[in-house]
Amino acid sequence: MEIQIDNIISILSTLLTGGVLIILIETLHLSNVMSDRFYAKMKPFENSFISYINFVKLMESNIIYKNKEEHVKSFEHLVSKISKVDTKQSIYVLFTALELDTFCENTINGIWYYLSEKRQYVIPHIYFNEEDDLRNGNLKDYLYKLSPKYKKMQPSLDTLMTISGDFYIDIYRPVETAYFEFEYCKKRMQKMNIVNYIYVFFLTIFLLVTIFFNTILCSWIYFVMIVIFNLAFLYILYNFITIYNESVSRLK
Repeated sequence: MEIQIDNIISILSTLLTGGVLIILIETLHLSNVMSDRFYAKMKPFENSFISYINFVKLMESNIIYKNKEEHVKSFEHLVSKISKVDTKQSIYVLFTALELDTFCENTINGIWYYLSEKRQYVIPHIYFNEEDDLRNGNLKDYLYKLSPKYKKMQPSLDTLMTISGDFYIDIYRPVETAYFEFEYCKKRMQKMNIVNYIYVFFLTIFLLVTIFFNTILCSWIYFVMIVIFNLAFLYILYNFITIYNESVSRLK
């Protein structure tokens, strides 16, 4: 029995130190790589998003509303909603993937919709104040930061319409699934880590029981528990490989 206990302790120790702990370390490494890859991919979008928000904030001060007809109120609400976004915080703190998708589709693209599709109901009731040269100079700076192709454009309602439509189609749509994929992989890793910690906890408890109280358990219990721990480890290993492959394919 003493030789068997030594073998059991050796098996359990190998599972703990040479198995699941290595997977925990690799999971942490994979999480960092995944995050770095995602943020690098989204950095151009984030910069454009900040420039767009700052542009609209300045535009809001130059837009004069003659009356508050229903469509004008809706347009004003969208402009106000965009202007309230805090550009000093990361967009990943301000928005979930679904919230960001809704904001870009309904709010930013909504600006284009009201200035284009509902133009006849909005444009006659508002106008852009072009007299503030200092503010207009800042607007041009944000336009250039948004894209060099806007360098020669003058701040106006038509410019606001154009860049809002372009932002949604050319800047957001190409990366619209990336945030969803990142959130999915992140949640999968969090669930896997919970399983790993539970496994480590019970394996450690059983290892301590085996070391200090080996006489109170029957030999068949050791056999059953080793089989269970080995099967659980295979599941954890399979789970890790699956998540690794998914993160590579989803976050290209």
